[in-house]
Amino acid sequence: MESPTTVPAVELRISISETEPLIWRQLVLPDTATVAELHGAIQSALGWKDAHLYAVAGHDRAGKKRIIMGVDDGDGPAGTELAADVRLTELFDPHSPGLSDLEYDYDFGDNWTHEIEVVGPAVLHEHSIACLDGAMRGPIEDSGGVGGYANVVAVASNPKHPEHREAVEWLEFVTQESVSKFDPAAFDLEAINGQLRSLAQRFWPGEVTTADQRAVLGPILWFLNEARSDGLPLTSAGYLKPAFVKRAMTELGWDDEWISAGRVEVSTPPIRNLREQLQEWKLLRKLKDKLLLTPKGRRLMGDPAAHGISSPTSWRIRAPMQRRSQRPCWCTGS
Repeated sequence: MESPTTVPAVELRISISETEPLIWRQLVLPDTATVAELHGAIQSALGWKDAHLYAVAGHDRAGKKRIIMGVDDGDGPAGTELAADVRLTELFDPHSPGLSDLEYDYDFGDNWTHEIEVVGPAVLHEHSIACLDGAMRGPIEDSGGVGGYANVVAVASNPKHPEHREAVEWLEFVTQESVSKFDPAAFDLEAINGQLRSLAQRFWPGEVTTADQRAVLGPILWFLNEARSDGLPLTSAGYLKPAFVKRAMTELGWDDEWISAGRVEVSTPPIRNLREQLQEWKLLRKLKDKLLLTPKGRRLMGDPAAHGISSPTSWRIRAPMQRRSQRPCWCTGS
């Protein structure tokens, strides 16, 4: 008889097609997981930044053609389903190991296609998801797909290549780390599982405690307080300045929960999503080169329970929205 601390799960091997050496991860998710939750696990395990659209397509266990997307923007094919509405066990049988007839496609421009192999049924501790194994670091966003990523890595590692300098500058800008520290073969299982532990909290919400309320409201009030006096200065491109992003990640205690050496806002989803959510709630507004508190934001800072915002669940920061990235792309060789 199973321990009450474990739940039925499915073990999957996710591989990025046509990569050489192969980039892959072995994941264990509860068998109640949805396609949206699989997407979140893949993003965390491969270090993707969740800045693009995605879809899962293929035939389910009954042989029916399925197209499942993260958002319904009206542009998808007829019959497209929402990822949050489809459970994984609708698509494949955990007790039938083998390569499934489904592919996860991320970023329809670069077209990163991930094969989904069913390893078999498993058990998982409650309040967790896990990565068991894998190889290679995840590719860089907007690098031009499999061929473009391989090319930029090769050019950046070859000082004699005529485009070496441009490749190094692009890679260092996107990753915010020195090219000398960039290792395409790096695989940090402990760091990946740290990210997955953070993600698992969305799978297992549990009861809302006082500590939970502080954890959710704290970052919001901290961010608004920072903008309270003179606003938050923005870069010429309209993003929060790297120094602020770095300080925010540190002061909010998020450094250990997000694999990122850099602090560019577009590649730091916790800050990017928080800022966008506050603007959507009309607590912050952009004016010229600053983010400023709105009148509603100023009233809230005087009383966080004002304006009917009394339920902590109404303040829960949403998962990153699926969008086409505005980050610069590496186009050479793609």
